[in-house]
Amino acid sequence: MKKAVSILLLLTFLTIGSLLSQTKRDTTISGKLHSDETDLITLTCNLELYDSVWYLQQNYVLKINNHEFLREVELYDEIPELYLVDLDVEDNFIEVAVRIPSFYFLYYDIYRFNGDEIKFLGEIPSIGDVTFWGNNDITAPQYMGFWELTGDFQLTGDSISPVVKESYTPELFWDKEILATEKITLHVEKNDDSQTTTIEPGETIEIIKVDIREHCEEEIIQYPFTNSDCSWYYLKSSSGKTGWVRLKNFMDKVEGLSWAG
Repeated sequence: MKKAVSILLLLTFLTIGSLLSQTKRDTTISGKLHSDETDLITLTCNLELYDSVWYLQQNYVLKINNHEFLREVELYDEIPELYLVDLDVEDNFIEVAVRIPSFYFLYYDIYRFNGDEIKFLGEIPSIGDVTFWGNNDITAPQYMGFWELTGDFQLTGDSISPVVKESYTPELFWDKEILATEKITLHVEKNDDSQTTTIEPGETIEIIKVDIREHCEEEIIQYPFTNSDCSWYYLKSSSGKTGWVRLKNFMDKVEGLSWAG
């Protein structure tokens, strides 16, 4: 019986991979966050080493002087980093940023300390470096499948919120010719019942702008900037035809869209 149990445990271990060790890691920096007095900032992370990669597990604790904030997280790879940022150069605060790398994305958790408590201001997802402009505005590149956009975020009071524009000029990941392989119906307005024109197979297509504000009812939207199947794309064909079409109504009728990830 003991032998059978040992074999089962061994097979289970080999199935889930090589879990080598667990540890905690503290990162400490200092800064003047709200007054002329220096504050001590410590980030404590629970880490697991799995297949030679350290993973952040379950949560981390941000401690500023004698105050603590527990933040629940999902499973992220790589080790979080601690930074000081200034969201508004006109106020008396310097904010704390916890930068969490993941496989495809980065996440920036932003905090403010007023001397009495640690306030979580918000999370900023990104696929690259985040820019804090010092006037409560923040920009971060966003992943949109086969293109990216520069996402805007704004601090209002004690909360960071995304600011989604009416339309974006897409920055394609690869500069390839987009070719229609089937007929594509374009609308003169962002309305499925509006007047239409047709792009014929063999025509090349240019994506002029995209409106990402509308989502399909069945979709679960987790991030503020999401390339929904129901997003509206404004296309221009090589014959000069222009109009709006939902992503789901043309993405399988073209060649040349290079999806990343």
